[in-house]
Amino acid sequence: MDPQESQAGGGSSTDLVTEQIPSWLRRSRSKPVGLGLATWGDLRDQGWREILLGNGFSIGLWPRFAYGSLFGVARDSGHLSPEDARLFEEMETADFERGLSQLLTTAMVLDVYRELDARSRIGGRYAAIQKALLASLRDVHPRWSDVTDEALTTAACFLRQFARVYSTNYDLLLYWTILRDKDHFRDFFWRRGFDSSNTEIWGDATALYYLHGAVFLSENTIGEATKIVRGERQDLLTILGAALQAGNIPLFVSEGASRAKVRRIRESDYLSFCHDALRSSDAPLVVYGSRLGDSDEHITRSIHESPRSDIAVGLYTDDPDEVADEKHRIGRLLAGKRLAFFDSRTLNPWAVLPEKDKSPPAIHRGIQQDAGVEDAGRVHRLLDGAHGGDVRLAAGQ
Repeated sequence: MDPQESQAGGGSSTDLVTEQIPSWLRRSRSKPVGLGLATWGDLRDQGWREILLGNGFSIGLWPRFAYGSLFGVARDSGHLSPEDARLFEEMETADFERGLSQLLTTAMVLDVYRELDARSRIGGRYAAIQKALLASLRDVHPRWSDVTDEALTTAACFLRQFARVYSTNYDLLLYWTILRDKDHFRDFFWRRGFDSSNTEIWGDATALYYLHGAVFLSENTIGEATKIVRGERQDLLTILGAALQAGNIPLFVSEGASRAKVRRIRESDYLSFCHDALRSSDAPLVVYGSRLGDSDEHITRSIHESPRSDIAVGLYTDDPDEVADEKHRIGRLLAGKRLAFFDSRTLNPWAVLPEKDKSPPAIHRGIQQDAGVEDAGRVHRLLDGAHGGDVRLAAGQ
């Protein structure tokens, strides 16, 4: 949404905002509402070296991961108390993170006014809703037998074309995917435990970063992150049960507000390492399955602060007004970056490919500097055309 416009100093806030918006986006704002989107096919072979996966990646294979499904399970199964369920109904949302964020705001207000008893009760409800989220995720999660080998193999083939894969998902789908091609993926858990002094990757393997942790990661009492390994055919219930019996809790960030997420991330060497990697990279990035919303402000900020220039963002909508609004919103959040937008429905990493297309594209498997320069040049040439006078490719027209 646009900020409130007001006069300040020698110019209006509108002028100040406009200065922060890439020139191609300023031009697109003057166009009629109804701009289209590029397809993934338009952008696919243009040298994208990294990808950020949001919840849409998992929903693409298992729709029950959608917010509405998780909330329905939590409410109907009794994981949420009637009082907690009413909070979501009053807020008219099924998004756990929005509900948690509202409770966190309430707790901060009660802290300020020293309403300690009420603050303690709110803290208890916050923890209960987090547990309800985990229990609901367990209930809706597919078992290994529910996922075809073809889908996992196809997703692994798709992800192998990137030098780095960042994920904000908690579930097991990405974990199962890399089990299909262990030799080509590295997650920095060499001996199950994470060692911040040993993070160099040799060869052309794809590096994985779980930005918000995952249910198959745990943290012991002294804050060390480990990966739970029990065999690829074990389901989520077994993995979570083993972690809890060992005295560990899953390492995943479920805090509602972005600021609360940042505090949790800073408490973990592993999570801090992952976010530092996102923030420090200069490689062209694809954002898929994430709308870069308020609860992920820290993710957007890391991308904005990174030295990377070129970013492709998938949008999941066919409403022309929403497309225009999202382009404007993300253009402001990532001001100064060279952006291309594509219809995320034209990319399905889980779709079984024809036999002739099963080899991963030879884009940039390693992190060699020379290859990166060449790839960046290809992206620049693409976006130079996209951001010309008519924003033709970025708009998909």
